[in-house]
Amino acid sequence: MKPSTPAVKAENPQTIQSAGAAIRVFLYGQTGPFLVLLHGNGEDHTIFASQIAYFQAYFRVVAIDSRCHGASSFALPLSIGQMAQDVLAVMDALNIQTAAVLGYSDGGNIALKLAAMAPERLWALVVSGANLSTKGVKRRVQVPIVLGWALCAAMGVFSQNARKQAHVLRLMVKEPQISPQSLRAIGCPTLVMAGERDIIRPAHTRLIAQSIAGASQYTVKNAGHDVFNQAPGEVNRQVHAFLKEHAPS
Repeated sequence: MKPSTPAVKAENPQTIQSAGAAIRVFLYGQTGPFLVLLHGNGEDHTIFASQIAYFQAYFRVVAIDSRCHGASSFALPLSIGQMAQDVLAVMDALNIQTAAVLGYSDGGNIALKLAAMAPERLWALVVSGANLSTKGVKRRVQVPIVLGWALCAAMGVFSQNARKQAHVLRLMVKEPQISPQSLRAIGCPTLVMAGERDIIRPAHTRLIAQSIAGASQYTVKNAGHDVFNQAPGEVNRQVHAFLKEHAPS
């Protein structure tokens, strides 16, 4: 699904430097705790158009275009770990001590890595369609991704665009590499979501939730991987209720 344009204009969008990349950041809302949004592979922050329009009334929303995505620059290295470091760089630059982090797909993987790496920086964590390794993705989806990556890598000899696309697709072929044991470091309230027809195996979503102490799990009925666009009303209500319960006073 093609992301739609956010219903409101970003306030003072910024570019923040992190490990050789120019990370583009879009800010919405003026009151409440901070809420950081992390999009999936091949997307940008506008995938969260419905969430931005809804949550800006309650939170100071920080929507990030990951490196090599959207308005951010193409800069290597490109890895889940580096992208988590980029989020910390953004938080440091904006003087954000703690935030709730919501990540979708690869953004969920980045959020898990971030929460395990710097648990003191999160007051809540929401992930949807995340996976710890490629084994968590249904085979009918993973095989075409691998073939697309191989084709782009081969075409990269002749095309810079193909070479760049190969690096982006590589994230879904060689990563993530997150152990269930590492998730034990996550200490903040956590909500693990997935669509009923998600491309992530249900058992894998359960593994993520079970590996985080006290984590809650929610399945979005009649939805696939992109629950944020397929069921925005339901998802916004569920996420808001969760964040409202755990928001710092």
